[in-house]
Amino acid sequence: NIPANGAFPNTYDLKFLYNAPGSKEVKIITLKVKDFSTANASLDDFYKKLQPYDGQGKTAALESTEDQNIFKFLLFAFLGGLILNLMPCVLPVISLKLFGLIQHKDYSQKRLLAHNFSYTCGVVATFLILALIIAGLKATGEEVGWGFQLQSPAFILIMMIILFVMSLNMFGLFEFNTPFGNKIGGTKVEESFLGDFLGGVLTTILSTPCSAPFLGTALTFAFTTSYLMIFVMFTFIGLGLAFPFMITALFPRTLSLLPKPGMWMEKLKYFLGLTLLVTVIWLYDVFVNLVDFDFMSMKLNVLFALWFFAFFFAQKISKNRFFKTFFIILPLILTGLTIDGLQMRKVSVMAQAKGTPFKPWSEEAMTAEKGKFIFVDFTAAWCLTCKVNKKLVLETDGFEELAKKHQMVLMRADWTRRDDKITQFLKRFNIFGVPAYFIQKPDGSVVSLGETISLRKIEEKLTP
Repeated sequence: NIPANGAFPNTYDLKFLYNAPGSKEVKIITLKVKDFSTANASLDDFYKKLQPYDGQGKTAALESTEDQNIFKFLLFAFLGGLILNLMPCVLPVISLKLFGLIQHKDYSQKRLLAHNFSYTCGVVATFLILALIIAGLKATGEEVGWGFQLQSPAFILIMMIILFVMSLNMFGLFEFNTPFGNKIGGTKVEESFLGDFLGGVLTTILSTPCSAPFLGTALTFAFTTSYLMIFVMFTFIGLGLAFPFMITALFPRTLSLLPKPGMWMEKLKYFLGLTLLVTVIWLYDVFVNLVDFDFMSMKLNVLFALWFFAFFFAQKISKNRFFKTFFIILPLILTGLTIDGLQMRKVSVMAQAKGTPFKPWSEEAMTAEKGKFIFVDFTAAWCLTCKVNKKLVLETDGFEELAKKHQMVLMRADWTRRDDKITQFLKRFNIFGVPAYFIQKPDGSVVSLGETISLRKIEEKLTP
């Protein structure tokens, strides 16, 4: 029997007589089949899965006769990383880096290059660490996708605290000092290269919830090819993300486009501190969707109050080292206890939101509604691109009228928390992150709409 959900219980080796398009050489090949989908199928996708069969039960890699044009995907990865600089996920941290560039306007090109190279190293190193984690998880059979780390409440809590502390720094409650004081070898250290590196780390972490044009194509290629390609693609995404700042180092005259330093920068610092707090609020909302918030809401509020008081005490009340150390250790301990006591939510908040016409998604639900048009929204609380698409398309009168016109069944799949069923479904369509949108037609065929949607694009798929 052919399974309705497209997933076989076991992997099957299917043999074919294969006439290679390029060399015209005829071979017996085998295709390992675990699941299937008729959506967006092409001969190129089929050829990529084929492997030569040697008649003894062994398979070897088949060299593709088609030009995979890897340079195109590298370009897409670079452009996707470059566009991430404009995404709301990273704008607060990018603004901090721009603020630093204004301060550095009078530095020598060599020093500018050193600062921006440190930032670039932070970006690329973090992407490589993400690639290493993804490759490791894939090797153990785990299903992962873009932005997977934001499915961890402990990770989000740590990010919230880091950004909160950074906002306190912008408000002047404390200043970062280098570990060895302000002199190293008799040379004054006005700016920390470690700070630039950590800024690159933070920018990368905050960029992963966002999806950008070209990025989905590059990630699909990376996730569906070799482990090496994951590292290569992630490196080029990182280089794209850091590219604007490397340009300012290689061509210092571009800094003349930035305003001159002045007293206005002090007010800008406060504004940037507010943008960091807005980012904390966004992560707070994501955190609420991940955990049993009623269980720990008071603990979390006390935790942030203690972090604030620790720095306020050191700056405004007392310089006594013992008390300063005590009030720093206290929130650190509470942070550890909070992480240890995290409890994941048992239900999907997004799927149960009051007033929404969307039903919770499952493949069984799609099968049960066969014979109708079904629109499925794959989303997550931490995905800002999802929120933009939701506001501009899914919550409009036009979409509501379109749904009524075609009597569409609306479903929403919430990937805020880790969900292997969602991950596996997306993987069958070579999609490794959200947003993602699908239409199941009355005949049961499923069409992927990609990561960007419009009313026109949706209606085109609903008409014969």
